[in-house]
Amino acid sequence: MYRFWKLALILSVVTGWAASQNSPAHVPQPVVSTRLNNPTTLNCDSHGQPLSVCLWERNVDGQRSVISINPGSDQNGRATPQAGITYAGEGLNSGKCGINIESIKENDSGRWSCTLIGANGGIFIGTVDVTILRKPGAPEFDASLGVLNEGDTKDINCYSANGQPPPTFQWFIGDTPVDSKELKPIGNNTNNNVAYTFQTLRHTFTWQDSGKQLRCVIVSEALTKEDKVEVSQDISVYYAPKSSEEQVTIRVPELGTQASLAINISSNPAPRIQWQTSKFTLVAGNKSPDQRFEARMPKQVGPDLYLCELNIDKVEEGDLNVVYKLIAQNQQGSANFELRLSSAAEASTGLSAGGIVGLVLGIPLILIVVALIVVYTRAKGLLCFKDGGDSHSTAHIEGATSENGDRGNENPVGDHEGYPPSSQTPPLAKTNGNGNHAPPPAPTVRHQMTKRIPCTTTTSSMGDPSKTVLSKLSFYFPLTLFFHFVMF
Repeated sequence: MYRFWKLALILSVVTGWAASQNSPAHVPQPVVSTRLNNPTTLNCDSHGQPLSVCLWERNVDGQRSVISINPGSDQNGRATPQAGITYAGEGLNSGKCGINIESIKENDSGRWSCTLIGANGGIFIGTVDVTILRKPGAPEFDASLGVLNEGDTKDINCYSANGQPPPTFQWFIGDTPVDSKELKPIGNNTNNNVAYTFQTLRHTFTWQDSGKQLRCVIVSEALTKEDKVEVSQDISVYYAPKSSEEQVTIRVPELGTQASLAINISSNPAPRIQWQTSKFTLVAGNKSPDQRFEARMPKQVGPDLYLCELNIDKVEEGDLNVVYKLIAQNQQGSANFELRLSSAAEASTGLSAGGIVGLVLGIPLILIVVALIVVYTRAKGLLCFKDGGDSHSTAHIEGATSENGDRGNENPVGDHEGYPPSSQTPPLAKTNGNGNHAPPPAPTVRHQMTKRIPCTTTTSSMGDPSKTVLSKLSFYFPLTLFFHFVMF
């Protein structure tokens, strides 16, 4: 007993002095979360400076509990003065002062303080907060949603009891997370010595929420996969019939076959429907006077989703492109939807009536313009040439005129091989007045460009060009009209 008071006195003096002289100790893990009965290690060191003493202390049921570790008792795993706690580290000389708690108990939860006194007089102080994980209770709603009207705003509380640390919450409508702006901060309260954690959702409900589930999920590191972490309840919102499609067109492969005008409608409660045309009005479950039209009862195909059908037996020409109005109503209101029936042949053209008329009138005009251009260019000789090759140069050799009136032999430049022809004999040289032979006159070479010659003839040979164009146009115009109507 005397020893305990002596140690307490020393610790009080040291702690008081250290308050003004201490340096922060190095604490690798300042917050430790563990489960009951699990082994747990707390670490504290002096940044490598050798230690002369290491003290751990905590409050247990309002009493101060101190664990002292001195040189000689700082072997790793060696028991300390407190049962169930051993030293952890490489020795005080290394500046390490940790403890192993063999089995965590309820009273081990809370703040632990370490005071390290260095061999050179330095003091280091640190803290470790120990949290014992406790599974939170299964989540619950504080009330049922009941039946809602579209646009109703309601506060919903989700809570869980005895969680340590307190759980957090995740909210969903179906699989879609709710907007965080609709969530209030997490709160805590105590009722009958039970600690509760809760969160409030304020949400305005729409028709898209109806038929889904409102889900509250708790998140805590103390939970396991086997624990219940979710609570949910169905959402039922009353609203007038609605659909994502207000106008629908149904194609039929050909006349004489069966067809069904169908549309999915969302409604809560279920809709009452009737079909209207200029010829009849059919309430669901009835047939037309000629027995060809049958209005089927709405069929539920999903939460608040109904399939509405009008079956037609042996489709006729007069059934096409008619507006079939579907009127759906319930206690919340009514809505109208328009459906049409068309043939697959109309869909295959891909053109409206105006587009077809434009195509029929436009193609002849295009063909006439093309014909005029062709006739004009041919009349001007812009498309046809007598000589299809490029212009080239030819050379003519001109000599004295022979007795037969020849001007000598001509041969294109580049074709002198074998010239003059072997079958021809050069003319005899004439003599001059002195009896000597006079040399023949030097041949002259004349270059000439051979040019393209248009296919057209002169005006005198063709007649009036305007008449020629008109005559050709009178031929091309009926021809273009013939090909156009053959195509259509």
